[in-house]
Order: sequence, then structure tokens, then C-alpha cells
Amino acid sequence: MRGYRKNSIPKINRVNTLYSAFATDMSNKMASKKPLPIPRRVLFGNPSKIEVKISPNGKYLSYIAPSDGVLNVYIAPINNRSKACQITNEKVRGIRSYYWAYNSEQIIYEQDTDGDENIHLYAVNVLTHEFMNLTPYPGAKASALKGSLKHPDNLLISINNRTSEYFDVYNCNTKTGALTPVYFNNSYIRFIADNDLRLRFGVRMDGYGRSIDKFTEGEAEKFISLDVENIHTNIAGIDHTGDKIYLIDSRPYDTSSLFLMDIQSQTLDLLYRDERADISHVWISEQTGMLNGVSTCYDKESLHTTNSVVAEHLQTLQTGHDLEEIFVISETSDNTWWIVRYEGDISGIRYYLYNTELRKNSFLFEAKPELNPYDLVRMHPTQIKTRDGLTLVSYLSLPLEIFNKESLHHNINSIKSPVPLILCVHGGPTARDHWGYHSIHQLLANRGYAVLSVNYRGSTGFGKSFIAAGNGEWAGKMQDDLLDAVKWAIDQGITTKDKIAIYGGSYGGYATLVGLTMTPEVFACGIDLVGPSNLLTLLESCPPYWKPIRKFWEMLMGGNSETPEGREILAKKSPLTYAKNIKRPLLIGHGANDARVKQAESDQIVATMLENNIPVTYAIYPDEGHGFARPENRISFYALVENFLVKTFPQQRAEPLGDAFCGSSLQIKCGEKEVVAR
Repeated sequence: MRGYRKNSIPKINRVNTLYSAFATDMSNKMASKKPLPIPRRVLFGNPSKIEVKISPNGKYLSYIAPSDGVLNVYIAPINNRSKACQITNEKVRGIRSYYWAYNSEQIIYEQDTDGDENIHLYAVNVLTHEFMNLTPYPGAKASALKGSLKHPDNLLISINNRTSEYFDVYNCNTKTGALTPVYFNNSYIRFIADNDLRLRFGVRMDGYGRSIDKFTEGEAEKFISLDVENIHTNIAGIDHTGDKIYLIDSRPYDTSSLFLMDIQSQTLDLLYRDERADISHVWISEQTGMLNGVSTCYDKESLHTTNSVVAEHLQTLQTGHDLEEIFVISETSDNTWWIVRYEGDISGIRYYLYNTELRKNSFLFEAKPELNPYDLVRMHPTQIKTRDGLTLVSYLSLPLEIFNKESLHHNINSIKSPVPLILCVHGGPTARDHWGYHSIHQLLANRGYAVLSVNYRGSTGFGKSFIAAGNGEWAGKMQDDLLDAVKWAIDQGITTKDKIAIYGGSYGGYATLVGLTMTPEVFACGIDLVGPSNLLTLLESCPPYWKPIRKFWEMLMGGNSETPEGREILAKKSPLTYAKNIKRPLLIGHGANDARVKQAESDQIVATMLENNIPVTYAIYPDEGHGFARPENRISFYALVENFLVKTFPQQRAEPLGDAFCGSSLQIKCGEKEVVAR
């Protein structure tokens, strides 16, 4: 597939001269089988084009692309892409999410301030470029709830401007900005509306479980009661008749299945089930409201359909793309045109325009053509057994030089010698790792490390029993799963027990801190990005709109913060309690405006370490939140990461810091010397 990609897309034949010294230096140090070093700016800089969409009327293509280094929305006539023009004007923080209004005259996009997650919705006219803030409420968070072809100038939105804990629903006229109240909310965490923009269902917490309530003429009645085991059951959409719903339901089986439920009788018709994996995506036709397809993901994403016409289209789309995942991400109102996204581990992300009448698939854009000169590494789906018999779907990336030169197949059976391993822990924890192009995997493998991402118990996508197995197991069996994965990598000869680092963000950052405090001899070093150190202060400082789900989070963690016994349990699961045990180098990164995990979570463990004369490197970004959106900040942080790692593993490679901090807001509070590689 890599060869197909290079033959299909014009190849870039030069390396930016700014990095030529790095490339020359590293080329002299590497054997012939070692790859050309990939500059950080290529991996973590802005993409060329992403989020490609088509207007409902089929006249325009749209995408996000950089303008003076900041991501903005562009549109172009579908029959003349050379006439593309920029229609938004963000100057500091790039746009990451947008969609078309059904009137095909406006783009709606989301933006917060420096990562504070107080999202505003903006509308911009694609012809006049007239700009409007639809939700001009300081300190409030807004989101789009439902649009409809039947009401193209209107959009249901939710916003917590009245009370910070709950989101009220308004009908917004996107052309005038007028907001009409629909529902003042004091109970629900989610709403489902139909194509007439009527609220039909609301989801609320009910103890540790949930209740899905049905609205009839504004009055709510309980429709489905869900215990904590089935908390991931949800309504995916309402069918074209308005009398039935597409229900992702985990009650009958271990993995969630897709059903068509009659609202009146509540009878269920099974539409699709995968015994190994939960439903990950439901594709409902914009034109008919009928089901086009359903996706599941065990180790790779798989799209299924029972519609014979759609099946023929998918067969056409799959031709020549057998090693990539397929996603239909945008379509016209009349179903004539689709935007199709392909993603592979070494082919990256590419966008195509598909004509359903002609069955013609035409290449549009590649997200990062700058990757073309470089050899990317495969991400190998791997299954790891835990000590108590669970199967962990994991992903392993290996540096090219780890393999025997005689080997025709790059897998663990052809490893010539062990290398340092970076254990990457995903956030959530109710989330999961996926197969595909992964910039962090590619960076670390390119520098000579093996990289392992593990879907530990509690991760989503593998059935309700797998999720439930993580309840109360923070710093317990969830951490044991990570240690079992480390043992597996050692047993396979991938690495040795003295050459393992742990890295993660959010919950993954917590797991990193747990690893360095509670098992201080296991990891050679750790990298924590926006991770909590104290579960008690984490719960006490959560955003107001998380309070309705606080009991659910306490159940996941394993302790009730309102009882002495529960607080003691949470303290025992908090890395801060054991901070004085840290023996190995630690790098911490945090956004000052993080709404989920406050900067105080990092401040307090850093303070404890310094009080005990334990070295730590601490990096703060004043203009970021829960993760880093600005490319300058991403580049600077991963410059810290690889130069931090090479201090522990001096035989490995690292691109010198150079001008990596240029344009970044980075503030290194302590431990700067620990990231200077040479």
C-alpha cells in the first residue's frame, strides 16, 4: 500500500533545509535499514487539508487548511477546486470542528478560548463571509444537537447559559441568530430530536444507571431503564417514519447490537450484531433516514450493510484499498455525492469524492503529503492475555532496524534484538485505542523505540463485561493489565525489563503516575500529559456540567467521595499519596486552562516531589487546555518528549531541540536540564 500511495500521489523529493543537518547527522549514524528521520514539524505540524465535506446541495467542497499557520475553513466549487477561498478568519487557535447548515449557505463551526472548553457556535455565510456568534454567552458551553433538511435555516442547540450544570435546548435560526427556547433543562444529560426538530427523548442519570425518557407534547415518561451494566445503551437515531428508533442496545448480549425498535410497542428487530465488538458507528441516510450501514471495531474498523445497493458501492470503494479503513463522512441531500475517508497505518488519511450514479471514485486530498518521503512503520494488531484470562486488543509498532535483514515479514518473529519500549496508555478510561496512522507511534518508532498501545479492561468497544471489569479498578487490575502487557513484550524479546517507559494523557497520565509511584522499579521513566494525581481533588474540581455524572465516575474509580471509607479508598488510589516513592525521571505537561483535569493536579505532585528533592521536569502551556491544539505547542512538547527519553535511553535517536520552542507558549517550570539531549 505504501508503494501504491507513492505512485498515486506526487512525491516530495526534498527535505526542508532547516532540518537537513539533522537528517545528515542521523543518516551517518544509522545503518542502511534505519529510516530517514521524520522531522517533528511533519508529524505534529498542521495538516495540509482535513475534515473534507460536501455541501448538502452538492455545489461546494469544504475543508480545514492552514492560513498563516492557523487552521481555517475553506470552500471551493465542486467543479473548480482551484477557486478555493478561505471563509473563516481565526488568527490564533485553529478550527477543529465544523459542519454545513442544511441550507447550504452557511458553515457552522466550534471554537473555545485557549482550550477552556467553553465552546461557542459560529455561523459564516459562504458567499458573503458574513460572520455571527450564535451563542455569545461568556463562560457558557454550547453544542449543536440536531439539524434537518426539513428546516434548513434552523438548528437545535444546547447551551448552559442559564445554569452551569445542565444544558437548555434552543431552536436557533442560523441566518438571524434568533434563539427560541425549546426546553429548560434540570435533569437530562442528552437529548434526541427528530427531523421536525422536536425533542423526542432525553437521557438522565438514575443512580449509577440511566433512564431514557420519552417526550410526548412536552411531558416526559420513563421509556427505558438501564442499570449500570448497560449504561452504554443509547439511541443512534430516529427512522424516516418517526415511529421507530435505531437503538444500540447491550441488554440482550455482551456486545452491543443495533436494533430497530418500535416506539409504541418497544418490540426489537435485530439489524446487526458482532460477537466480538460493540457497535461503533451507525450510518443513516441524509436523504431517506434509512440505515445505510453500521460499523464495529475489534482490532480494525469494519463497515457492514444489508442494503444491496450500498453493498455494491462499498465494494467499489474497497477496490484497491484492502489495507485501509473506509469511512463515508459526508454526503449530499440527494445521495449523489459522498466524501470518503481512507485511513491506513502507513498510508495516512486521504479523501475521495465518490459519485453514486457513475460509481466513480476520485482522489481529492491527502491530509499530510509531507509524509511521502518517509518510511512509516506498520501498526500490528496484537492480542495479549492477562493474568486472569482477559484478552487485551493492543497495537504494536516496531522500528525498522529491529528486524533481521533477511526477513521478508516485519513481525515479532523476525526481531533480531530487543529495543527500548514505550507503553502508550490511552485516556478516558471509557475510550479505546484504534488501528491506523498514529503520529506518536510513528515518531517513537522512527527514533528506534518499540511502541505498544493497550486496550486495558474498562476500555470501550469490547462488550459490557470487559467495560465492567474495570469498575473500581483504577490503580488495580487496570494497572495490572498494563504490567501484563509489559511482561508480554519482554517475553516476546521485543524489549528488556530495564528499558521500558510509560506515557499517557488524561487517564493515561494518571496511569503513568501510578506506574512511577506504586511500582517505582518497573519503568525507566514516565511522561504524564494532563493526568490527575489526586482523585479527591479531581472530583471536587470537575466542570459543573459533569456533576450529574459524578456518581458514575466514582463508581469507575471505586470510592464514594462523600463517605470517610470512600475517601480513604480514593486516597489509596491517588499517585499523590505515594509521590515520595518516585525514583525514575518524570516529565509532566499540562494546559493551564484544562477544564477537566485542573493544572492543580500537576502542581501538587510536582510540589511534593520538589519538597522531597525528587527531580521532575514540568511544562505548562498557558494557552492550552486538556491536550494541545496549537501546532507550535505540539511540536515543542514532543521535542521535550524525545529529548527527555534520550536522556534515559542514550543509544536512541532524537531530533535536537533547535527552534522547536519557536512560537510556542511553553513555560518550563522546573527540570529544564533533563530535556537537553546534547
